[in-house]
Amino acid sequence: MRLVFVVRTGPYAFQHIQTVTDLSKAALAKGHEVGIFLAEDAVVAMNAGCQTGSQANMTQALVNLVAQGVEIKGCGACCQVRGQKRSELAEGLKMAGIATLAKMVNEADRVLSFGY
Repeated sequence: MRLVFVVRTGPYAFQHIQTVTDLSKAALAKGHEVGIFLAEDAVVAMNAGCQTGSQANMTQALVNLVAQGVEIKGCGACCQVRGQKRSELAEGLKMAGIATLAKMVNEADRVLSFGY
C-alpha cells in the first residue's frame, strides 16, 4: 500500500510532523510505501538550519525518512513566500509544485492530511 501524508502546520507549533514521522516509520516497518508533501508552514522543517533547542529535531527526522526511501517534497511557492532557498534545504528534501502533489495523491492508496 502507498500512503501519502500532507502536512500544512509548522514543525513546532503542532505535533503533526512528529505524528507523520512516527506513522511513516510504522508503515515502513509493515512494508508499505510512504510519501510526504509539506505545504504552508510545514516547509520550515525542510530548512537545514532549523534549530530546535531541547525538542526533537523534525528536520533530521525527515532526512532519516528520506534515507529509508520515503519521498519527501515541499511546496516551492510556500518556501518562496517564507524566504527559503533550495540551497538551504536539508539533504534529500526537495521543492516541488502542485502538480507533484497531484501526482503523489493520484498514485496513493490512502492520503492523510494534517492541517490547522
